[in-house]
Order: sequence, then structure tokens, then C-alpha cells
Amino acid sequence: ALVCYNCVSQPDFTVAAVPYKLEACAQELVSSTLQVGQVLTYGQEVTLEVGGVPLSMTGDISPPVVTPPGEAQLTLAVQEGAASGEYSLVITGTAQVTNVHTTRLGLTVYKPPQVTWRSNSPVRLGQAMHFSATVSDTLPLTYTWDFGGAGSAKGEATLNPVYTYTNAGEFAVSLEVMGPCGAETVSDTVRVYAPSYLPLVLRPTIETR
Repeated sequence: ALVCYNCVSQPDFTVAAVPYKLEACAQELVSSTLQVGQVLTYGQEVTLEVGGVPLSMTGDISPPVVTPPGEAQLTLAVQEGAASGEYSLVITGTAQVTNVHTTRLGLTVYKPPQVTWRSNSPVRLGQAMHFSATVSDTLPLTYTWDFGGAGSAKGEATLNPVYTYTNAGEFAVSLEVMGPCGAETVSDTVRVYAPSYLPLVLRPTIETR
């Protein structure tokens, strides 16, 4: 005898979000297509809703009612005050009151990085200057330093580079941090001073007898 464990015995519908993962910046609109599939000859209207949307975002489904097979568009508006992080939204399809199917949609929200940096300025000419930067997010970021003068660098693509200037003087240093939602640049001035030497005074030698 044949046994079927995954057979569909009656008409039904399915719900899927394509894509099922979204990424957004603050003050941005993102969308996903909600696909309502038809199983056998199912033809009842399906009402679509989205749940789990944070207060700093809004979600709109158009059209909100779909007859399978069919599609609807989910649009999410991320407001300026939205906190960065990962969110899980629930898409619910309901037909005939009691026939309910759900699927999940992942949303990752990014914000422009906030950057500060400091150094051990001032330093003597020939002494290495150490820089240390702090960034608000731990996202994939790129770091671009401009040390403002000739010299040699170590770790210039990191948050903690070391730079040795060739000449003394004041230099405008900037750090640009690029992330998924744009770049942030912070600048300041550092100083390298030349060593001072005391003049050599020769005193005459007086011989005594």
C-alpha cells in the first residue's frame, strides 16, 4: 500500500515574502512582494496584514485583499528616529475567518555612523603619533584617514592607526567612516614640534701654575 505523508487533500493558499529580508536606512522606503499562492482550486479572498512593525516605522499593503494566485506590495517607511537593529515582522494571510497562514520578513535598519577620535598630540618630531577612533555602530564600515602631512603610517585603514610625521608643524587630520547609510567625517588639528637644543658654549681653559 502507498502512504502519502505530504499530500494536499484540500484546496488552500500559501503566503510568501520576496525578498524575505530587507535592509533600510532612516528616512527610506523599502518594499517586498507578498505572494499568495493557490493550492489546487482555492479561490477565496485572502486578507493580508503586517504585524510587529515598530512605532518608528509604518507598513502599508496594497492591495490588502488578494485572490490566489496573486500578489500584493508591502511598503515599509522607516522614520528618522528609527533605532538601528534587526526586526522580525509577521505577514498574516486570513481567509474565511479561520484559515490563517503566516510568514516572516526580516528587516535590518542602519543609521549613519557617529564618529569621534583623539590622539596623543603634541609629539616631538620623530616620535610616533597614536590615533584612536570610536564609532557608534559595529556594522561593516570602511575607514579613511588623511593625516594632513608627509610621513609613514601603520594601520591607516583601522580605528587605531599610528603615524610618524616627516616635518614639524600643525596638521589638519580627518577621518571618514563609510557605512551602508552614508559617510561621516571628523577633523581636528594635531601638532608636531621640533626638539630644542641648548647652544653649546665653549669656555676658555685657564691654566694655573
